[in-house]
Amino acid sequence: MLNAIRAGWFLLAWMCAGLAVLAATGSMMQITECELGYPDAGIMPGEECDESVARTYGPAIVAVLAIPALLCLLPAAFPERLLAGLIAGTLVVGSFGTLFASAPLSVFVYFVPAAVPAVALALWHSWLPDRLDALS
Repeated sequence: MLNAIRAGWFLLAWMCAGLAVLAATGSMMQITECELGYPDAGIMPGEECDESVARTYGPAIVAVLAIPALLCLLPAAFPERLLAGLIAGTLVVGSFGTLFASAPLSVFVYFVPAAVPAVALALWHSWLPDRLDALS
């Protein structure tokens, strides 16, 4: 069963990578309020508002967006209960905490869907070994 949990973390890492691509290729309109006609986070309405997040912030934002996918690989490579819980907690705090952040950090709102399965995997990971020990 531990292999199923590891596979779940690998799948979640792929999901985070896909969400990172969506976030990087999305327009600035999705993370700012520039479509309302007001400058927001230094982004002026018009062409800058239609540019992608990666084009506006460069390679640094792409590297930052890769962090959740890399974090999900850790419990897949090292299946420890504490590590899985820490990664799930980090994804929850990071994704929901950015609801109050301004651009460019508000792109992490894309990772809210990844936080839910991360918590489920961490709970399954913490429950399963104890349950199997009790049954044997």
